[in-house]
Amino acid sequence: MTTLFFSIGAYLGSIKKSLFSLDNFGVIIVSLYLIIAIIDALTINQVFNPYLHKISIMLGISSALFSTKLIAKNETLKSLIIKLSGVSFFVYAAHEPLLTILKKILYRILSLDSSFDSSFTTLLLYFFILIITIICTIVAYVALTRVAPKFVSIITGGR
Repeated sequence: MTTLFFSIGAYLGSIKKSLFSLDNFGVIIVSLYLIIAIIDALTINQVFNPYLHKISIMLGISSALFSTKLIAKNETLKSLIIKLSGVSFFVYAAHEPLLTILKKILYRILSLDSSFDSSFTTLLLYFFILIITIICTIVAYVALTRVAPKFVSIITGGR
């Protein structure tokens, strides 16, 4: 997937197209993303889910790009985003290992219970794991910033 995104970016750059070319369809893309992300979470054990998940990621990236245009127009939000860039990058870089570990542990624990098969439980678990992962990585960032600020500056690229 990473290679695909890199290739798309390189191709768009080589033909002088902006990553923001889809902004004219931004509201539609964000709406589709929200719908598909929910369906993705509800169908996690279905055969077609890996394909749906990849579509959700691509729509999510397009939604994020569209959102940056709106944020850049608002000086207060823009300033806040710049202040939070270090912690944001840290969460981005550190979330995957923790997310995978939490998902495996919780799915293994809850799979012993027959009520786990409900789609609603799966959706709740999806958001619970997401929230716990974000909270844990933010706590780790704050702790590391207090204990080793130079190290944090290095690993976040001076953000």
